[in-house]
Amino acid sequence: CNKLDAALQRCGFRLSNYVSTIKSKSYQSVLQAIINGMTNPEELAKMVHGRTINKHGRDKIKAAVSGLFSETDITIFRQTKEFIDTIERQIEECQKELTALCRKHFPEQYRRIQTIPGVKERAATAIIAETGVDMKMFATAACLVGWCGLRPRNDVSNGRYKSRKVTHGNRYLRQVLIEIAWVASRTRNCFFSNFSYVQTTVKKKSKMKIQVAIARKILVALWHMLSKEEDFIDIYLKRLEQQKLMEANLKSLESKLA
Repeated sequence: CNKLDAALQRCGFRLSNYVSTIKSKSYQSVLQAIINGMTNPEELAKMVHGRTINKHGRDKIKAAVSGLFSETDITIFRQTKEFIDTIERQIEECQKELTALCRKHFPEQYRRIQTIPGVKERAATAIIAETGVDMKMFATAACLVGWCGLRPRNDVSNGRYKSRKVTHGNRYLRQVLIEIAWVASRTRNCFFSNFSYVQTTVKKKSKMKIQVAIARKILVALWHMLSKEEDFIDIYLKRLEQQKLMEANLKSLESKLA
């Protein structure tokens, strides 16, 4: 996708500077129109979403979709887009096959992993593909964390920290866990979002470092869930329920005393 956008920008096309992503509906509609031979800026600007036009102005959007497109350029755009569509279709087919295999051979573990906040179908299949479901391969949760490469680096000399980077490990699993951490930190009423708020807003810590910490906590929880065959238990919600129960008991006790 980035190569396709770079080829468009060489022709003076700058719409990617004004939309959230090059996979957006507006960008793809304008791109398809250019591939079909339409290069009139007035017509191309009409395909851009109204919010984008209102935010940046019609003149800017019109200038952004203007460009000098030769027949050779349009051919390159069409071939590149067909290549991208083929790859995306193959990825989708592989994902469907992987999901079917997980549901057939590991249905309980597949369901259990999705009880973690931020984990859905794609993330659950990726985790099973990388770690498997048998945690006997990892003696402790720390072993799994170290194998993934999320363990903090112990690089201290004379009281000075030379590096706080994580260790090397399975970078594919680490990338998935970091993405899950971002989603979990934005999920309302869960332990990870509360932890992220306290660490970043109250204690003023780096948001990126906190995401790594959340990913580590998710991996530790995953090890315990698969080892003990238990669903995810949200400590934050459990504490809230206990507080509500205590408040209800206090109110009932006060009413009895009154």
